Amino acid sequence: MSRTHPFDLVFSEFADTFFPGIRDEAPDTTIDLATLTRLPTAQRLLRELGSPELAESDPQAMTEYLALLFVAYRYWIAGQHTLWVDRDKLTAAIDSRSTDAHAADEDACYLAFPERWCWATIGDNQPHEPLDGLFVVSAKAQAEITVVAILGLRPGRDGFSQITVTGGADDLLNAARDRRDPPFAPVMNGGADAGFKSVTTEGELLHLTHLALVSAAE
Repeated sequence: MSRTHPFDLVFSEFADTFFPGIRDEAPDTTIDLATLTRLPTAQRLLRELGSPELAESDPQAMTEYLALLFVAYRYWIAGQHTLWVDRDKLTAAIDSRSTDAHAADEDACYLAFPERWCWATIGDNQPHEPLDGLFVVSAKAQAEITVVAILGLRPGRDGFSQITVTGGADDLLNAARDRRDPPFAPVMNGGADAGFKSVTTEGELLHLTHLALVSAAE
């Protein structure tokens, strides 16, 4: 069975209609989130993705819609590059505890993880869900990245959960310094026996992103 891509699941019917208009309105291809949000075509697409009342009824959900639109558009304009994360290479990067290894140089990409290996939750008292992958967008001038983690993507589910985090070079260094020992140790029952990894904080998510980009560069 082929694996569903989150970009296709959400944007397959919208990308050809709306993204060229956003491209025409955008000042450059590395547009940031704040600028994207103000573009008329982006605002129309947001109304298609969520109800007009969403911003008032659930501001956090609207924030996540904005983040997903941002990374999806940047992924599209950058050529829709999906990098498949190799489990052995990423395990080696985790075990090496390196903080200065060369990472894959991508303006925007999707890092597709081995299925049902890394797990996370979107909040307290929420279920553990497998990490399908990470949308990663860089803003090189500000040395900043935006990461949207896609969780719980599976056949029969009309959507997924997501976690959004933005960080700079200092955040990446701090995340590496503050990692748990062992890194990404599972926190779910039976996780150790199953060989799972767990991502428990935004810092760990940033650190995992860096390590995945390092493994993808090899």
